[in-house]
Amino acid sequence: MGQFIRFLIGLAAVAMLGLTALLVHQDQITARLTEDSIRALREAQVADVEVSFIAKDAPRDRVARLSGDLPQAVLDRAKTVVEAVPGVAKAVIVPTKAIEQKPYYWVAKYQDGTLTLDGTVPDTPTRDRLIARARTLFPGKTVNDIMKLREKPPSANWTNAAERSLEELAKLDSGYAELSDTIATLNGTTAQPVAALQASRGFRSGLPEDFLPRPLLEVVDPNAAASDDPSKRTPSFSAADQVIQCQKRLDAIMSGQRIDFLPGTATLAVQKDPLLEAVAGMAVGCPSVVLLVATHVTQPRDAEAAQKLSMQRARILAEYLVQRGVPPRQIRAVGYGNSQPLVGQSAANADRINERVQFLVSANPNAAAVIRQQPQTNPIVQQSDPLSK
Repeated sequence: MGQFIRFLIGLAAVAMLGLTALLVHQDQITARLTEDSIRALREAQVADVEVSFIAKDAPRDRVARLSGDLPQAVLDRAKTVVEAVPGVAKAVIVPTKAIEQKPYYWVAKYQDGTLTLDGTVPDTPTRDRLIARARTLFPGKTVNDIMKLREKPPSANWTNAAERSLEELAKLDSGYAELSDTIATLNGTTAQPVAALQASRGFRSGLPEDFLPRPLLEVVDPNAAASDDPSKRTPSFSAADQVIQCQKRLDAIMSGQRIDFLPGTATLAVQKDPLLEAVAGMAVGCPSVVLLVATHVTQPRDAEAAQKLSMQRARILAEYLVQRGVPPRQIRAVGYGNSQPLVGQSAANADRINERVQFLVSANPNAAAVIRQQPQTNPIVQQSDPLSK
């Protein structure tokens, strides 16, 4: 019995030695392949590519994993180089997790006959599709690709939004189209007023519904373009026209919706309110207008206390919008207290009807003060918040 136990112990020891030798051998293979791959990349002048292996005895399992915050063309070149290294069965490109931070940004820049595609795209087929579309829309022009891969775009309609952006950019003489999460911007110049109008309308109407369009176009006198004198440039859309368009977007967002606070407090009932997110997107997309934020309360009944709570709520809303990217200079936070109810207290659901939040778009940076001085024209503002000064 004792001899048998000693035999088993010896057998286990031999097995452990064999396993250790196998692991050491695998580690040596991994180290050698990694070293050879890095050397090959260096000789091919391909820098900043990370190489790792899960190398097993079977040659088919010696797969190189390549990653790096680099243009796709560089990663494709690295893949070709590493796959030529003796002992490497295959190389795969692994998306870099480190670049998965907001915003999800993509931009197409067109100037002096060259279109540059930059930023992030969800996958290689989408990248190839955008390059092909760009070459069709900009025939005879140079198309540079420095786009990188990044998973999980902010919308299932992202590719359609990018293609529409390219289509409208192609109508301009120069400029850029960018997607920052779901905020889409078209900025550029043209000597043709009709082209500017068509690009702006196409950008507004052609984007997927979950994207917020922001066309910022100018019609430029070709004779004055060389001097780059802003005084000789004529905006394609007046400030009044922008106010009308932005107010329509705001009305569509707020239609049948409401923003609620916890009763008697300045705490939002929903900490990340999709409605407020949409309002913020609208404001960012309308940088030339002023957004008035007004609140109405029903409790407490005391006018002074109601006014104080109303102002606190207005500040909370303004700060929320600022945190979402709206410039503070663009917001006028105002309070209304309980002095302008819509219905009497005897009406059904009077408190819910009278307690409300209102947004108003204006082209006048002093709009809050003007309305305070002339409350009969638009009795929305009673007191301007210090944030607006």
